[in-house]
Amino acid sequence: MTVRLHIRAVAASETLSRILGLLAQRALVPDMLAASRHDADLHIELDLAIDIDRALLIAAKLREQILVDSVIVAPARAVAAG
Repeated sequence: MTVRLHIRAVAASETLSRILGLLAQRALVPDMLAASRHDADLHIELDLAIDIDRALLIAAKLREQILVDSVIVAPARAVAAG
């Protein structure tokens, strides 16, 4: 199963590296990563090929980080080829 994490965080220089570092500690590489800045916020979307229980655990760990404001876990939408 592939899940998508929607993350809203502080737009600081270390935000992305801290989030990716948490994934690296768990030997996870995102299938998709997108980030965009909106004023003082950073909006990040990550697709991970993991089960929902593991995704919820990672979301909880992300929420513990001081720079992260919110994390939403949802099934990733498949993109049709063609």
